[in-house]
Amino acid sequence: MLEKGKWIAVLLAVALLTTMIPATVFAVRIQANTPNITVNTTKVAFAGQTWLVIGDAQKGVYPQADHITLLAANPMKGSKRMEFRTSSSKEKENFHGFEYATKKNPGRTAIRYFADNPTGMVAWKKPYEYAGSALQQEMEDIAETFSEKEQELITGRNLTSADGIAGQAISNQKLWALSLDEWNTIHAGSDDDYVIDWNGDFWWLRTPFEGGKTVSDGVEGRYVRSGNISEEALLYEDYAARPALSLDLSKVLFTSTANATAGKSTATVEAGLMRAQVATGRIKFTVVDSSQHLDLVVAQGQKVQKVKELKFNYSNATSGENQYVSCVLINKNGVAKYYGKLADNSQAASGTISIALNGVANGVYTLQIFSEQANGDLYTDFCSDPVTYTLTVTDGKGTLHVHDWQEPVYTWSEDGTVCIASRKCVGNPEHTQQVQATVTSAQTKAPACTENGETTYTATFTVAWATEQTKTVANIAALGHQPVLMSAKEATCLAEGYTGDQVCTVCGEVVQRGAVIEKLPHHFENGKCTVCGAADPNATVPPKTGDTSNVPLWAALLLVSGVGAWTAAFHQKRRKAK
Repeated sequence: MLEKGKWIAVLLAVALLTTMIPATVFAVRIQANTPNITVNTTKVAFAGQTWLVIGDAQKGVYPQADHITLLAANPMKGSKRMEFRTSSSKEKENFHGFEYATKKNPGRTAIRYFADNPTGMVAWKKPYEYAGSALQQEMEDIAETFSEKEQELITGRNLTSADGIAGQAISNQKLWALSLDEWNTIHAGSDDDYVIDWNGDFWWLRTPFEGGKTVSDGVEGRYVRSGNISEEALLYEDYAARPALSLDLSKVLFTSTANATAGKSTATVEAGLMRAQVATGRIKFTVVDSSQHLDLVVAQGQKVQKVKELKFNYSNATSGENQYVSCVLINKNGVAKYYGKLADNSQAASGTISIALNGVANGVYTLQIFSEQANGDLYTDFCSDPVTYTLTVTDGKGTLHVHDWQEPVYTWSEDGTVCIASRKCVGNPEHTQQVQATVTSAQTKAPACTENGETTYTATFTVAWATEQTKTVANIAALGHQPVLMSAKEATCLAEGYTGDQVCTVCGEVVQRGAVIEKLPHHFENGKCTVCGAADPNATVPPKTGDTSNVPLWAALLLVSGVGAWTAAFHQKRRKAK
């Protein structure tokens, strides 16, 4: 009986010691930013599904900077098997929401009717055109089942003939079917067990084939097919829509393991800080989202705390279902070491939070506190921009340094296309924050003949401490004058000439003035200028016999003399008569 009592005492002591072990002995697999993601190896939880990573910023399918390309690992919930383009033998039947159908006869006895493209699209010419097909419409329907926030993380893709589709181009596709080239890219670089096993289902590609070909996936008895197996086959083959998408990772704050035993979902408000380990297996992301917000109130006496438990007042936290105030401690190497949920905001948007430091290893950490929407292991979590402090932990006590920030400095690239805002802590200039703006541009001054045009760039920032900035750059080259010759005049023997002015036809400016041309000399012949008739002042006229140049004078003198003689004779005759 005594021996039994000893064992009971030992068990009670063990139980008591267990309750005294700090919560930080338990671990959650979470890490800052985005981990190393391996194409054709890593799996991601997103929109309630598991996805395969088939491309990143440099390689694989549809590589894009700050993005990963995902392919559904399993048939989507609610999706269905379908013909590539809906058809029927019933005339004018309503297909997939289309109001009318077009008759096609692929060689069969029965006449089939294929659904036309939706209103606003170009009329299709062949049933295997991707835009407007039942497959493309199903992709859009599946995307609509995602939450609005998760849809915003998907960067839409424009598909053209260069991307392996037949028919018209189609823009901003959130989800899309693979092409044959993309399928070959995956198949060549992956383990078949990673990408092919899709619960044994067949699924469409978007690429048309000639001659009714199929594409083997390397596993006996399974095939994937493209849009254009043949017009005849399109009538009878029903396959699934297996979507791919391009996921934007530019705002990822944390990455965590997506399962119920080692993920963030294991943390509770009562658990305190939990040790963080590298995320493994299927992962999920916590993304900064503008709908999440949090204000921390730090009193003057709290700016330097040397205590075992940090305390803060907070307000304006996002409240509602699955809403928390959470935090993470990141070491100097950028590795997340501790994570914790600090307050449940399902009802309240303000309150007090405390961060117990028992069990936290000595060191200098970046403490980030943020509002968080925790949506479960298969969905993306969303958080506010974190409020950041520097925390030094020594033997279970924390010294908190609250940043007193200087005014931000804005640095523009010479061409105005990049603007970066940065600020330093007054007390410790080594502590800095930096963010790059989204820059838009508009021409604010048109170029003239001799003046460059100007473009004004506007920088907008995603953080509250940086304000909108503008920069004007004279970067549109001057047009240059477009001169023509005006006011030109030839010289003559009577007047000077002018070579003419070069005058710009755009602005009217005299680009180059002309010069005066001296008068031309007379061209004398026979004592006169042949151009203007002027007499040659240097000409001498020799006397000539029978010169009649004074005939009028001689005639006048003769007339006067005659009149005089007649008058004299007349008067003499009268005197004689008397």
